[in-house]
Amino acid sequence: AYCGDSLLDPEKANGKILACLGGKINPIIQGTGVQLAGAVGMILCNDPDAGFDGSLELTIPATYISTADCKQLFDYINST
Repeated sequence: AYCGDSLLDPEKANGKILACLGGKINPIIQGTGVQLAGAVGMILCNDPDAGFDGSLELTIPATYISTADCKQLFDYINST
């Protein structure tokens, strides 16, 4: 899912690590949205075509994963 601040439910996000799609929303904006929703961290699916290479400094603990790894992660999330 995209993790812009108006897209997140704080009751569901609070205290969690969120998996977020990259590409359409700037990672800094997503990190801010995740933080404002009360989450404690973010996994951001890397979109090399958008120039998000993991070098941005975010205000919340975060890691970037590849598009292939992201697909596996979301397949797992959606199966449980």
